[in-house]
Amino acid sequence: MLKPESKDKLTAILTYHVIPGRQMAAQVTRMPSSETVNGKRLSFEMKEGAFRVGGAKVVQADIAASNGVIHVIDSVVVPA
Repeated sequence: MLKPESKDKLTAILTYHVIPGRQMAAQVTRMPSSETVNGKRLSFEMKEGAFRVGGAKVVQADIAASNGVIHVIDSVVVPA
């Protein structure tokens, strides 16, 4: 993925992990999905007792950063 010919694919994956705005867990858990920075929608759901983002389990939420909020997930989500 770090080769020059993979730059577009890597950019698509990375921007799929970002939604615009400062979205705290309390807000996101009330939304069925959101449009990501790359323009595709990412789904949110409660499943098996855990909040999931695009199928990945959220393992830590609401980490404040200077440019937004980080919600740590247990796997990479890939745009369809």
